[in-house]
Amino acid sequence: ALLLIGIILFIRRRRAQPDTSTKININRVDNNNIRTSISTSFSFDLDVSDLRAYRLESSELHVIGKIPIASGAFGEVWRGQYGTKQVAIKRLKQKDGEMVQKFIGELVILSKMNSEYIVQFVGAYWPRPIDMECVIEYMDQGDLRNYLINHPPDNFPWDKKVESIECIVNGLLYLHTFNPPIIHRDLKSHNVLLDLKKGTKISDFGCSRFMNIDEGLTTGIGTFQWMAPEVVSSKKYSVEADIYSFGVILSEYCTHQVPYEDLRHPETGGQLTMQHTMQLVSEGNLRPSFEGVNVPEWIVQIGMKCLEFDPSKRPTALELVYMIAPPGIRS
Repeated sequence: ALLLIGIILFIRRRRAQPDTSTKININRVDNNNIRTSISTSFSFDLDVSDLRAYRLESSELHVIGKIPIASGAFGEVWRGQYGTKQVAIKRLKQKDGEMVQKFIGELVILSKMNSEYIVQFVGAYWPRPIDMECVIEYMDQGDLRNYLINHPPDNFPWDKKVESIECIVNGLLYLHTFNPPIIHRDLKSHNVLLDLKKGTKISDFGCSRFMNIDEGLTTGIGTFQWMAPEVVSSKKYSVEADIYSFGVILSEYCTHQVPYEDLRHPETGGQLTMQHTMQLVSEGNLRPSFEGVNVPEWIVQIGMKCLEFDPSKRPTALELVYMIAPPGIRS
């Protein structure tokens, strides 16, 4: 009897202790839907049902190389091969349930698009939903930011730049006229990819959103050097914010520099901090430079229109299509 009482007390004490371990439970709901619950003190379901049609065979997907071709705070990109096709494989560094669900959302948006100006979605692979990977086409020249660093103006003439710029504009037109419209929300030179044969394409839709009619967003998302004033100020914004970001990218084609990196604080002489830069942008008192080698005046004019403080005064993507290549430049 004493032994039985001891066992009961031990079990009760075990039940009373809080469970602080992270649990990953894979629950097979049916043949067409798998949900993963990840919990510390709560449950988080990962819904992969919208990606099941795009799931790739693991036997045909291979990573090439021992180091990633790109790496950031939250993810990394590896070069790979799927069947006979060269691909890029995007992986998350942190296996946080909420972050993985956001990543799944990015893949769902990408899977719905089909444009020669948007990086092509090949498919998704996951041994478990928490290990989700995104597979896209491989772009052999990398991103625009690094391309501008490694190619001085003499090696990237304006006729080639205009071809690249036109691709971005057509990509924006595709996004903004999608049904419903898509706002990128993190358009920057790092998210523009280049390829010798396939040209220039917009990538990375981790911050993107489908927009309903008359809907506006207020969450300040993006990278501060490319953020529109209304985004910095957490005011209501829409697709016009992408146009502002495009204007900043135009300045990069001119300077080959990261926006605002050459600016100095008038009192300290040091480089402007992120906070000071964002404050000046939000007030409409700071715009990136367009100074560079043989910069066409019409590029500067279009760039300044895209950087208008009032979003309603910025050109639409459709208007940019007709503005971006004046007579004598259009092929």
